[in-house]
Amino acid sequence: MVLLATPRAGAANVSRGFNQLLDAVVRIDERSVAYGEGTRRYEASIGSGVVLSQDGLVLTNAHVASPRAVEISIWSGLTQN
Repeated sequence: MVLLATPRAGAANVSRGFNQLLDAVVRIDERSVAYGEGTRRYEASIGSGVVLSQDGLVLTNAHVASPRAVEISIWSGLTQN
């Protein structure tokens, strides 16, 4: 299904607000360690989060950033933080 929208009054404000919303969404790459059968193995996962403040506070779900994480990378747009 394809939905087509027609421009309305105030559409520029919606676009600006939508772009600000997209700027607040970040990608989170996590690498965690797991032990089993006498071996150590690394697992990778990807999740998302939202920037809450200008100093970089990010909110995400608990399963995205687990206590077993050994590395967490946060990507905002095209840059890595």
